[in-house]
Amino acid sequence: MGNNQGLDKVNINAYLKDGVSEISHFGKEEGFFPLETNSYGFYRDTDNSIWFGTVNGLVHYNALPGSQHKNKNFTYIESIKIDYTDTTLTDKVVLPYYCNNLSFNFISIDFINPNKVTYSYKLTGLTNEWSPFTTQRYASFPKLSPGKYSFDVRSRNNEGVISTTTAPFLFTIRPPFWRTWWFYTLSALLITLTVYVLVRRRVKFIRQKSLMKQQIVESELKALRSQINPHFLFNSLNSIQAFILRNQKEEANKYLAQFARLIRQILNHSRAEQITLQDEISLLENYIGMELLRFEGKFTYKLDVDAGVNISTAIINPMIIQPFVENAIIHGLTQDNDVGLLTISFKQHDGKLACIIDDDGIGIEASMQNKKEKIKHNAVGMEVTRERISALNRMSTEKILLEVEDRKNIDGTSGTRVKLFFPMLLRLKKEIKKINE
Repeated sequence: MGNNQGLDKVNINAYLKDGVSEISHFGKEEGFFPLETNSYGFYRDTDNSIWFGTVNGLVHYNALPGSQHKNKNFTYIESIKIDYTDTTLTDKVVLPYYCNNLSFNFISIDFINPNKVTYSYKLTGLTNEWSPFTTQRYASFPKLSPGKYSFDVRSRNNEGVISTTTAPFLFTIRPPFWRTWWFYTLSALLITLTVYVLVRRRVKFIRQKSLMKQQIVESELKALRSQINPHFLFNSLNSIQAFILRNQKEEANKYLAQFARLIRQILNHSRAEQITLQDEISLLENYIGMELLRFEGKFTYKLDVDAGVNISTAIINPMIIQPFVENAIIHGLTQDNDVGLLTISFKQHDGKLACIIDDDGIGIEASMQNKKEKIKHNAVGMEVTRERISALNRMSTEKILLEVEDRKNIDGTSGTRVKLFFPMLLRLKKEIKKINE
């Protein structure tokens, strides 16, 4: 049956037998052109092909059984693009990791019914499943991961005959260097080495810190022994005994109470890392008071605290000032025939707490000329104090500074001046109370 859209073939036998209408259309897409035929203008040839008279002339067409399109089409990859730019890649090409946006254009050669050809493809390495057949002649794969891939495409003609490409296109996307086995190995070695070095440094730091703490503890014990030395204890007890023998009960009681209070303060301070300036001044006053009783009429003292220094909140390290005060009294002031003056002052200086111990005794040079047995204990006490300052400075970024000067070199007078500069640290009253407890 001819019409202006081509031909329609009706299976009369199937309709008469089963009542089923089987109609096959032959138009432009089936290779029948021109479309419009003339009435009664057809002729069946001996090979079952048909001649049609159309508005544009005579057409010879074979659409009978046995003449279907059974040949497989030849399908090939027409072009390959990277980042939507045409390239000329060869099979088994190796691409860098950033060339991972690929698209493939493909086509199938079909001379009978090219518009009815459909395509299916798969990218092995990404998926093993074929895509559904569509008329789309391209495939895009964005952001492919590094690895090996094989692109395959197949076509299907209007009769359902499926063909494949002559050979798949193989390609590899190389991983970035930070995702390669040698980089992982190098990184693992580097991390292991770094951890090893850090652990070694940490162990070394802990050992050094432990050693410094041990040195501080040892210096504290030495300082404690230097403060509670046999000479001082013997002389103090002798003084108490003298008061008792002379029946000076009040003086003996006063001296004994002061002695007990001083020993308790020394023991308490030896257990603390830091104490308030108020506690340090109290210890110094007790100690100087006992030495005044012992060396009656030999010296006087004056203690000054600058108005900008709050003795209840300012904190310092214990067992540092007292040895220098002892040195000024024993080997400076008491060695002179005149009544000496000991001055201890506290003030702020360049962000630090300055303690200045000033005496007008015989001075450093004259003191060094005295007999060795007279300066033996003092030499040990001064050495211990310097070691303690050095150990504390190694444990902190805030350093304690020490300066010892002969007044002869300053203003031409006799005596010694000791300057101690402590970090200006403040602590809340609650924390101080907790430490003292």
